[in-house]
Formats: sequence, structure tokens, C-alpha cells
Amino acid sequence: MPNTAPAPVSKSLFIDPPDCVLVLPSVSRSVGVSRTGGDVEQAVARFATGHFNRVLGPATREALLRSEALDTDHPADAERLADISGCQYGLVPVIEAEGSAYAVFYASKHVSLEVGLVRLDDPDRTALWFGSAFVSRSDGGLPTGPAAAVVSALAAGQFARDGETGQSMLDDALRVLFRSLPDFRSLKSPSDWG
Repeated sequence: MPNTAPAPVSKSLFIDPPDCVLVLPSVSRSVGVSRTGGDVEQAVARFATGHFNRVLGPATREALLRSEALDTDHPADAERLADISGCQYGLVPVIEAEGSAYAVFYASKHVSLEVGLVRLDDPDRTALWFGSAFVSRSDGGLPTGPAAAVVSALAAGQFARDGETGQSMLDDALRVLFRSLPDFRSLKSPSDWG
């Protein structure tokens, strides 16, 4: 079951609601993270389409960065990217932890993610919205007898080899994480109210 932390939303997002968002390169804070940042960035872009009118995913971002020789880690380049793309906001995916364990009769996997919404022209990258989620899954059991040992070993082995569990866990974490982000597709800025 996913665990999530409270996600504050800055009031400034309702004064100047984002119409477009750019998925920034993912950051890994954990040693030995095996998931590629591209998987996480693609998934974040997919979930962001339910909250923003326009989402520029990792492929578009990389094409813009290459064509203009920009680096999102440099504030001036991030501002230039915002001007070129027409997106003033960015989503920053952070892989806090990912891991798995296998012990013949028991297997487990976990992933911990954070995503922050920032203004691209903010050199400090202050999060205007922030969400986090932790998801874990396991299979197998205690070998209480010969039959239970065989069943537990088969279940744990199948779970450990299942290549789609990681993507499913990533989707579960992002689904929970994005629940606290308002849907900006129908919001208008105060200048459009009158």
C-alpha cells in the first residue's frame, strides 16, 4: 500500500496557474538505484497530462537542450529553456530509494519517489507543490511445512523475476503522489476573470 506525505500547494500557483510544464531530469538520492531516470520521467510526464494543458516530456526536453546547448542545472539556461519552450514551470522527479530483496522463500521490492513543481526562472528551485510516496510489495511466506516451502519458494521466485512489478509500483506511487496536485487545465489566471 502506498504511503504519502502531505503535499502543500503554494497560493502563487492559483494566482498564476501553470498552463505548461516541462519534466526536468530526474535526481537520484540513493546509492545503487537501478531504475533509469528515463522510466521515471516518462511516467511523470504521463501522469502530468491529467493536471496541465501542455506537458513537455523528456524526449522534447532533450531535443531542446541539445539544439540550444543548454544545461538545466544552470539558472540562466533554465530561464532560456522556459522562454524557448513556452513553459514557465518544471516538474522535478526525485528517486529517494529503490530496492529489492530475495531470500528463497520471500521476495520484496520497494520504491520511494518525490516530485516537486518549480518555476524554471527560480534559481533556488523552490517547490511550489511537493508530493512524495513510498510503495512496497512482497510475495512468498514462511515455510511451515514441505508444501508451504515449495509454494513460498515458487511465489517468491516468480515475484523476484517479474519485470513489470517495478513499472506497476512506479505507477502506483505516482498515482497517489499526483492526487494532491490540483488540476490546472481548467483554472484561469486572475487577469482572465474579468
